[in-house]
Amino acid sequence: MGIRLRYIENILAYLIIIPLLLLFLFPFLWLIITSVKEGTDAIAIPPIWDFHPTFNNYISLFRSTEGRSADFSGMLVSSVIVSVVTTILGLITGTMGAYAIARYKFKGKDFISTWTLSTLMVPAAVSLIPIFLLVGSLNLMDTYIALIIPYVAFNLPLIIWMIRGFILDVPVAIEEAAMVDGCSTFQILWKVVIPLILPGMAATSILALIQSWNEFLFALVLTRDMAKTAPIGIAEFITMYGIQWGEMTAASIVITSPIIIFTIFVRKYLVRGLTFGAVKG
Repeated sequence: MGIRLRYIENILAYLIIIPLLLLFLFPFLWLIITSVKEGTDAIAIPPIWDFHPTFNNYISLFRSTEGRSADFSGMLVSSVIVSVVTTILGLITGTMGAYAIARYKFKGKDFISTWTLSTLMVPAAVSLIPIFLLVGSLNLMDTYIALIIPYVAFNLPLIIWMIRGFILDVPVAIEEAAMVDGCSTFQILWKVVIPLILPGMAATSILALIQSWNEFLFALVLTRDMAKTAPIGIAEFITMYGIQWGEMTAASIVITSPIIIFTIFVRKYLVRGLTFGAVKG
């Protein structure tokens, strides 16, 4: 009886999970199908299902065409550089800040912690004009630095608060033992704490990377040609001649793929990081 009941429960679970999975995957599957259609087939109403797949949309991404100021490959390289550098700098500075908040006692600590968290509730667009004026006055317009510095600043509150939680789950006794052995504060952080919270840092890095990778508004305002990122490239498929749906969906697939691949490679760290400290012995 128990085995039969478990079998029925599994069937019911699959009947719920499979439709939900198809529902969430449908937009991505639609992108893939549209990206391999010719221009007329991509905009046909009702949709055409009997078509000859083509990769011309992907090929045209990496060619400069009328209405687009640069080829998509350059924008993709800019996105990789900006996102990776932003994530690395954010993790370095955020980890040190999180360690200070988690382990040190100083005046105004609670205020700084609350203020750091509260900045997550402020829309980034509020600081757009001041940052635009500052970047212009420093002659940094259309450079990677113009994007990296704001992106690091926007990611820091999230990084600090996530890593702070992971550090608090590390027993203080381990750090005290390292201190007795003669380790400095930096050595304790680098050789003791960071290896223990590495899964959490991997989870944090994915969130920071996605946020930098998908950012649109600041990239639109602070770049022109040289440092233009991939999300801006997608918008450029909306031209005076119409919307190039085939190329736009192909670009969306290209932009999404690196994040998916990166997540697959670090998925074991992601699961461990998101559950780090959830179970107390």
